Amino acid sequence: MASFRQRPGPGGRRVWQVRIKKKGYQEQARTFDLKTEGERWAKQVEAAGESYPDTVERLAGIS
Repeated sequence: MASFRQRPGPGGRRVWQVRIKKKGYQEQARTFDLKTEGERWAKQVEAAGESYPDTVERLAGIS
């Protein structure tokens, strides 16, 4: 499941931190300028995790 948090970013601008936690998988987190970008990434990672755990790591930028 993804969670979204608005945080202070570089230069005083606001950014969105997206965290995905799922039992049996490593927690994933990325930061985006727009919430919609983060939502799109979270959907891709969550959908990929249903059948391809290695794809989750690729989309999260781990490998």
